[in-house]
This record gives sequence, structure tokens and C-alpha cells, in this order.
Amino acid sequence: MKEKKCMKTVKLSLLAVVVATAVSPSAFAGDTVEAATTELTVIQPGMSQSEIDQKIGRFLERTGNSVAAQNYLIAHDYQTTTPQENTAASPVQPTNTLNPITNQAQTDRDNGQDTAIQDAQHAITVAQTDIDANTAAITDTRNDVSAVQSDVTNIKGDVAHAQSTADHANANANTALING
Repeated sequence: MKEKKCMKTVKLSLLAVVVATAVSPSAFAGDTVEAATTELTVIQPGMSQSEIDQKIGRFLERTGNSVAAQNYLIAHDYQTTTPQENTAASPVQPTNTLNPITNQAQTDRDNGQDTAIQDAQHAITVAQTDIDANTAAITDTRNDVSAVQSDVTNIKGDVAHAQSTADHANANANTALING
């Protein structure tokens, strides 16, 4: 009998935990920051600030407005014009506006990207010029090697002819000595 009463108590305790979890809005609170970023990926240039604020608000709602979510927004330059709940709880305060597509930030980013692209294109042009010069030098060297090989072949022919002439002269000299 005592065992049944103990089991009932355990079952009731488990039921209380399940009910409390289901009722509590903070239970299993929110998505991970990574999962909630889908709210931010739909922000496009040309969206109104209120639409952007709504997307950021939804992101914060899905993440339970966690410190990690706020840090993510700050790290990715998202800015909103409307204050979000619970931001005072975070040790890292977001900037006044959380929007990655502010005109100034986008312009700065574009200028930086343009500069990087121009620098890369210049480096490519310089590298291509070096490649072209090296290719021409290799071609010249190959031509020089071919000319030297041709000269060596001609010299070998001259040496063979001289050897043949020397052999012939030696044979004539030996014949003259024998006939003497």
C-alpha cells in the first residue's frame, strides 16, 4: 500500500512538471540564434524601416531576446529604430538602430568592397604583365637554345669533316712513307 502511495506521488510530481512546463512561456524558450536568422535573411534593400524593425523584433522574440541574439545583431550591424524589450538585461548593449542595410553603412561597405576589387584587379594586371614578360623570356631562351643546338650540330659536322680530312691526310702520309 505504501508503495502505491509513493508511485502516485511520483506520478503527480511528474504531471506537475509537465503542466508547469507547458504553461510557462519561458519553457524551452525560443530558437537558437542560428535557427532564428531566417528572420534576418529576408531583410532586403528598399524595405521600410518598420518592416526591418518587425523582422528584427521577430528574431529577438524567437531567440528570447538572449544576450547571444543581441550580440549577433551587434556583430552583424543590424540596427532598429524601435527599442526592444529586455535589452537592459544584456551586458552588451545594441546600438541605437539595428539594421544591416542603412544607407551609410552600405555605402561604406560598397566603397570598401570597390577598393578591394580595384586592388585585386590591379594585382591581377601586374601579375599578368609579369606572366607575359616571363613567357616572352622563356620563348627567347628557347630560341637561343635552339640556335645553340643548331650551332653545336654544325660544329659536330665540321669536326667530323675535319676528322675525315685528317684521317685521309694521315692515310696519304703513311702511303707516302711506305713508298718512300
